[in-house]
Amino acid sequence: MSTVVSKTGIASLKCGVKGNPVPQGTWLKKNSSLPSHKRIMQSRGDLVIGDVTSQDGGVYTCRAKNILGVVTSSATLTVQVAALVTKKPSSVILEEGEDVTLVCKASGRPIPTITWQKLLGHLPRGRTAVIYGNMTILSVTKKDTGTYVCSVKNLLGEDSALVVITVIDRLKFTVTPPLKVAVSEFNNLTLNFKAQGALDITWKRTNKNLLQNHVFISNGTLFLKQVTANDEGSYTCVARNYQRTMDKDMCCRSAQTHVL
Repeated sequence: MSTVVSKTGIASLKCGVKGNPVPQGTWLKKNSSLPSHKRIMQSRGDLVIGDVTSQDGGVYTCRAKNILGVVTSSATLTVQVAALVTKKPSSVILEEGEDVTLVCKASGRPIPTITWQKLLGHLPRGRTAVIYGNMTILSVTKKDTGTYVCSVKNLLGEDSALVVITVIDRLKFTVTPPLKVAVSEFNNLTLNFKAQGALDITWKRTNKNLLQNHVFISNGTLFLKQVTANDEGSYTCVARNYQRTMDKDMCCRSAQTHVL
């Protein structure tokens, strides 16, 4: 026997066993006695469960006994639950060309269907796949920037979650200083560095601090004024862009300064 009831509803299971003398019926679940609770009532072999929860689902066994013997009868209780998003996707910042997978999990009975859509637009054609509710977009472009919706639905209800994808320029060096550079003493030296998609660019000197006569210009250029032998060494330029979960560091080639 099988009974289907919605969550918070009332489930009624009947034992349906007869005998002479009249047998006494007791209900079990997983071979254990049912807990004493005001929601659970047994009367004349019948079992009534009020305000049903998902934990109430399962196989119940009625055990009927009189002086002549014992018989059992089983019934399955299925509890239907409205669809609910249990794991919401996280918003992400990506570089162009990266792949992304957004995870969306749901619970409910019947098992919910999971669908994706883009607000104010369409899912990228030929680059989007939804597998087990998780959406993957291959080789993202700036046109993929926007808000996406994960929707879950079954017969009893529906739920949804929003997530934002932001696509930024791919970090790329466009101007780098030469590997080695020679400059006459007391002359000025300019080391140029530029990077596409960088939020900030900084210069470092290997194993030494930048001297006070070193002036950093915010466009990525390092200006060395009146170079001396103290300025000889390796210099490293670092470009960074920001992704929500990590910093991405890229270093230019070290530039040696040799005083003639």
